[in-house]
Amino acid sequence: MKNITLIILLTFFWVSCSKPEPEPVLNTNSGCSEAIILDSDFYQNGPDEEELIIQEASIEGDCMKLKASYGGGCGDVVFKLVTIGIQLKIPNHPVRLSLDDDDNCEALIWRDLEYDLTPLQPLGTGQVTINLAGWPDVLEYNY
Repeated sequence: MKNITLIILLTFFWVSCSKPEPEPVLNTNSGCSEAIILDSDFYQNGPDEEELIIQEASIEGDCMKLKASYGGGCGDVVFKLVTIGIQLKIPNHPVRLSLDDDDNCEALIWRDLEYDLTPLQPLGTGQVTINLAGWPDVLEYNY
């Protein structure tokens, strides 16, 4: 009887920590998974995870594509790309990747993320220079 209980408990633990990553839902016109958020308050006060590392960053068309890693594996996490809003006088537009991490596990997890940058187009210049927090190079968004 003890062996059966142990097997059931181990099976439950294994299943609860091996959730598949959710498939992104396309909700923008550009074909990216999510749109960038223009919100100064969220930019400064929103969730932030110190262990989040941006491994790759690029802009393809209207999408910013990121590869990020963080410690987790068995809880829910929410990524958001956020900026301070539209500011005409800023040469490098500050942007950061926010991670709301409700996950106490420590496995190294990699995620591919895409964000629609078209909300930045009202700047009207045809080009936005993006300073992504945690990324050493500036990124040019041409539209």
